[in-house]
Amino acid sequence: MSSSTKFETVATPYGCMHNVHVLSRWDNGAPRACHCLAPDMAPTPHGWLMPLHDVTDVRRSCENSFTLYPNGMWRSLELQHQTSVPTPLGLLPAEWLSWHPGGALKRILTRKGRLSGYWTEKDEEALAPCLDLTLPAGRFTGKVQGLRFHPGGQCASITLWPGQTWTISTPVGPLP
Repeated sequence: MSSSTKFETVATPYGCMHNVHVLSRWDNGAPRACHCLAPDMAPTPHGWLMPLHDVTDVRRSCENSFTLYPNGMWRSLELQHQTSVPTPLGLLPAEWLSWHPGGALKRILTRKGRLSGYWTEKDEEALAPCLDLTLPAGRFTGKVQGLRFHPGGQCASITLWPGQTWTISTPVGPLP
């Protein structure tokens, strides 16, 4: 951290974030991308969550801890630790979340590690939890990388870890 790094307080509709370095701003001057320089709790639509601030773990990289929309609403938040967050499908583990402009949950990633020569996809997958989800297409049990939601809360998509399969029953027979 250089001596020119400026600590700021960033306001959101849910409360303030302290000890923040604003990395970029919107045309209106509002913070766009920010990096937390010390531990803090982020007031979000899904409760108080701890943003990523310590990147000493080989699997974590931190270009930014969080991003905001021009109106100050949360756009994305990377968490320091995998944390259970309320979703339309119940409590699910997440390391990264994003929101629609109105504040509804848009996407979660269960793990958000950086792959490198020292950390592989297999290493990351070994940390991924096995989830049991009830979705419109049926029940899925296995490892999920991420889930995306429509603004109304319906599940829009599910991303499985490589090697995970899900057979869905359809009117013309099972679909892998």
